[in-house]
Amino acid sequence: MKKRTFAALLVLAVCAGIVFANFDTLRQMIPTPFFMTDMVYADDGAERYYYHQLPEDAQIAYTRILNEIAEHPEEIEIPPLDDETFHALFLALSYDNPALLCLENESELITRGAKAYFRPQYRTDADTCRAQTQALEAAAQEVLRQASGLSTAYEKELFFHDYICKTVSYAEADESLGYSAYDALVTGEAVCEGYSRALQLLLDSEGIPNLLVTGVGVEEDGTREGHMWNLVSVDGEYYHVDLTWDDLDEDGGQHVSHAYFNVTDETIRANHEDISPAHFSCTATKDNYFVRSGLYFTTYDSACTIAMTRAAAEAIRSGRCMLEVRFADAGTFSAAADDLVDEHAIYDVLDAADRQYAQTVDEVLYIRGDATCTLQFAF
Repeated sequence: MKKRTFAALLVLAVCAGIVFANFDTLRQMIPTPFFMTDMVYADDGAERYYYHQLPEDAQIAYTRILNEIAEHPEEIEIPPLDDETFHALFLALSYDNPALLCLENESELITRGAKAYFRPQYRTDADTCRAQTQALEAAAQEVLRQASGLSTAYEKELFFHDYICKTVSYAEADESLGYSAYDALVTGEAVCEGYSRALQLLLDSEGIPNLLVTGVGVEEDGTREGHMWNLVSVDGEYYHVDLTWDDLDEDGGQHVSHAYFNVTDETIRANHEDISPAHFSCTATKDNYFVRSGLYFTTYDSACTIAMTRAAAEAIRSGRCMLEVRFADAGTFSAAADDLVDEHAIYDVLDAADRQYAQTVDEVLYIRGDATCTLQFAF
């Protein structure tokens, strides 16, 4: 009797072992119920344009990843997604979150039974990522501190634009460097992605709506290259802002242009193609740099030169010694360039602005922007 009881118990134990051994397998066959919960970014002021283009399951995945990624897990369970939606999710995570430094340029979606998992590839280990994130936050806070006395979105945007252009140098081609806000604000060297993400981070911190834009930049010699810049909303109107093309530091100086600061679709499309997203309508001009500064001219005449003289005098008094102007069309621009540059009339402008200063000027450097109808003078 005892022997039979033992045998029965043994059989039960073996059966239980089978059940336990297959429990994980059975669990993988049951879909995990996911629900929309409070978003981790609800109150941080960021617009997160790309998140709002995702379907609900991808939005849930997006939020779960942001909640957990700082700990560098091997994988994060998310709702099942098709390949196209997963690609959109990954781009949204990258394009919406300039302080997210840890992710490589690609990650995997794997499935086990009815469950799906986001398997990230990391740029660095968790400790290095945390240290870089803290350094980025400190750098951003210092810029925000310097801008704390400014009251309007336009003033803050302009300050951030000029700060980045003055302190960041364009990185030479290196597939591993220059693509993050950390590269721009901490190391001071970046490519177009780094410039754009740095501006995005600062604008997000001030609650100024903006998003990253991708496309193809066309150089004067016809060279075409993948490019990134920003769309920024000021007083309810969106504008294009291309910091990379406004940073004129090729000669080692810190020359800042505003040729691509708050410009329209028409202006940007002169040398930016395949723009994505393409549905924004950027037609407003009131917060364009030249319009706001009184340096946008529809004619080249005495009124124009008087305005330039006032602006040059202010530039001399402030120590900037830089003058930028923009003209409404190619004909007016050409006439102004012929007179100011070829006929050296810019010296007359400086003489009228400050004769004593003008007498010490040996040479005036200029940059001619035919695509944007802009002229910039350094004196």
